Amino acid sequence: MSLTEDQIRRLLIAVAHRRTGFILGAGASAPDVPVMRDLIQCVLKRFREDVHGFIPAQEVTPVHYLFAAAAPDESTRQQLLASSRQTFRAFIAEGLHPKNEALRSAPDQYKVLAMTRPGVPIINYNVDGLARVHCTSSKVMDVHGNVPEFVGRMRMTEVVLLTQEGIEIVPESSFWLPEPELEAQLLQALDPAYRCLLHISQLVIIGYSFGLGGNGITDEVSFNAVVEYCGCRDIAIFVVDPAPSALAECLGECLKNRTITMIPVYWNLLCAAVLQVIRDGGVSNLGRGAAFSSSIIREYRQLLD
Repeated sequence: MSLTEDQIRRLLIAVAHRRTGFILGAGASAPDVPVMRDLIQCVLKRFREDVHGFIPAQEVTPVHYLFAAAAPDESTRQQLLASSRQTFRAFIAEGLHPKNEALRSAPDQYKVLAMTRPGVPIINYNVDGLARVHCTSSKVMDVHGNVPEFVGRMRMTEVVLLTQEGIEIVPESSFWLPEPELEAQLLQALDPAYRCLLHISQLVIIGYSFGLGGNGITDEVSFNAVVEYCGCRDIAIFVVDPAPSALAECLGECLKNRTITMIPVYWNLLCAAVLQVIRDGGVSNLGRGAAFSSSIIREYRQLLD
């Protein structure tokens, strides 16, 4: 799928508009925080390094099978299946906790988001805290909560020992594990967040597929909320993702007569290109940067190579 000047121009105008809302998925923080495939490999690496002996599992969950399917050998697979859910939660939390430098200084992905109009709604599905730290003038709503800050400071060998003893390190009430959303857990957080969509004219979805895969949509609660709150309004939707087609087509089927624009890019590289071009052009805001769409594409392709 080709990237055009018109796509970039329209996206930047939308990002700079005061009546634009955002939905952020894992792709909005990548690569500073790992997306699913990288997260699984990160967890497996730490698991092999820090877990010695079997940890009795209370129950085998979809998360157990997700990680076991990626195990490099049968011994690791069996050990994963026999591990407690609390151990998994701790390892996943550590993997999703951003590096200190990303918290101290905004990555390019969040420098661009920080340039949006004050008060724009950001519905955030990431749990890394980067949006809340760096987008202080926006209305950030963390639908899935955040990983506990202490996780990044704990030694995982100690965490494993505590979970072996049945101590809850990461509260079971948090629900950001890579498994299907549960309606009862989400409705309380989703409703006030998605009500913001009633006041926008454009929606930019960055790096979030709603769990769309071979078995349909996993995050049905969130997807249905988008359809419900956007379905009765004339709203333009931008899907920003390296492979946006599946989600754009799914939204198109549910939201008839809506303008859905696919932006096939890596968000971090596009943001790096935008920042470089507007610096070179002496431009102070994203809206004016739209006039440099050809230069942004050229810079993006150089970064991509």
